[in-house]
This record gives sequence, structure tokens and C-alpha cells, in this order.
Amino acid sequence: PPDFPVITFLGERWISPREAIPYQHFHDCVEIGYCRSGKGTLHTGSRTFPYEKGDICILPAYVPHMMQSASEENSSWEYIFFDPEKLWPGPYAAGEPGRNLSEAFSVSQPILADKHAETIRRITEQIFEEFYAKPEFYKIYVRGCLMVLSAEAERMLLKTGENMAEEKTEEWTQVSQIRMLAPAIRHISERYGEPMEIPELAKLCHLSPTHFRRLFDQVMPASPLEYLNRVRVARAGARLLEGSGGVRTIAVECGFPTLSSFHRAFQKYLGMTPTEWKQVYRAHREENIIRSL
Repeated sequence: PPDFPVITFLGERWISPREAIPYQHFHDCVEIGYCRSGKGTLHTGSRTFPYEKGDICILPAYVPHMMQSASEENSSWEYIFFDPEKLWPGPYAAGEPGRNLSEAFSVSQPILADKHAETIRRITEQIFEEFYAKPEFYKIYVRGCLMVLSAEAERMLLKTGENMAEEKTEEWTQVSQIRMLAPAIRHISERYGEPMEIPELAKLCHLSPTHFRRLFDQVMPASPLEYLNRVRVARAGARLLEGSGGVRTIAVECGFPTLSSFHRAFQKYLGMTPTEWKQVYRAHREENIIRSL
């Protein structure tokens, strides 16, 4: 919702399948998942992470992922989705000097907090309680909780990086590389509709174009152009469903110079044309309504 950019998927109906799904999906906002029962595996890109009851998974926007329950039992989840940029506008977005409140959610790296991450677990549970009860001023309360959760997630990333640095692990190297790419990822998210060149993105990360391309492809894993087009298609798809402009206007404003390039990208990432996308959404609109809202 534009006035309060947070929604929740509540209840026991959100079950991760036991069979392997042959594709991953992504969102244009931050996802916080809380495993209420069972165990399984989080797949993101080419990496996997085990999870169990009580674990919390925080996924930044545009990170492809898929949850798979263990073979012996299904796992159930509840979810929070929110847009940091819209949730903390104006002076709140700045945070401390040189930092941004949404920094922990702006890099392409999942944060998996286990049941020992007491503060993150407690804040997440409180947010769900607010949405279940919806007492007076709950929106203000949730906004503040997510602000604190942002700071805790950033602390957790920093601490994880420090621990990995001492051990010089492979994971530490990858976290460091993701941090290096963060300025380019944020730039794409904020200015996806503008023309972009690899040297421009590389300069933001203080890397040579060749090193930037190699690192981006290794860490994401996707080329910078592929990631940019993924973001553009996601934003264009959302605008098509909102009815905010015609197809040609949306294509140009989302960074596609021609309708043919827009259609090719849409077909590649969503498996259908923009017109088919709108028709399919309308046909299934009622069954896609989130009842918990």
C-alpha cells in the first residue's frame, strides 16, 4: 500500500513444497520470512542454506530464491514484505552520516538469522503480533520495529564479516565482494530507467570495468546487464498491473529504448508478453488476493 508500504502473509497456509521447484522467483521489495515449523533448504542463486523452525530469513529485493522443505515434513512460514525507501522517507532515510537505514537490505545477500539471534527474533515476532492484533498506532509501531531490525541486521552482517575475516573463510571473501558491489546495485535500483554503462557502474565501486564485470557475474550470479534488465522488467510489470501508463510509455520510462527490446526482456524473465501478463493477472486476480490483508 502506498500509505504504508508493509504487508504480511499470516497463518498456516504458507507451506514450502518438498519437491524441488525448477525455478526461483524474486520480489521488488524486502522479504522477511519466519519459519514456524519444519526444516528444509533455502536456495538462492547457486547457493544453499539449511533452515529449521525458529530461523528468520531476510532477503533483499531482486534476489532469486526458493524454499524447499525437507523430505520428511513440510515447513510453514509467515512473511513480512516492505519497501525501505518508501517506509523511511526524507530525513529518516539518511540514518547516521555516511550510512543509510536500508543499507542492510540493499545488497544481494540473504541474511539467515538462527534462533540464537535473539534480538532479531524478538523484533520479528513483535511485528507479527502487531499485525495480528492491529492495536491503535500499530503502523507507527511496525515502522519503528523495522527501523530497529534494519540496524540489527546491519550489525549482524558486520559481525559476521569480522568473524569470517579472522578465519579467512571463502564466505568472508564473498561477503567482502558483495560489499564492493553494493554501490552499483543501489544505483541500478534507484535509477533503473536511465541509460547505464558498465564503466559508470564500475567507477561507483572503484573497480576497473573488466574486474567489475567478472566480480558481478561471479557474486550475483548474473551479468550487470542481466541484473539491470531483471530490475527493469520487475518495475515495468508492477506498473502494468497498476495501470500507470500505456505499454510504450512504461517501456521507455523503465529503460527500454524500443518496444521490441521490452517484449524480448519481458518474455525472457516472465515467460510471456506484457499484454499476456496483464490478462493472466486479471484472470486470477480474485484467487491471488491475500486474505490475511
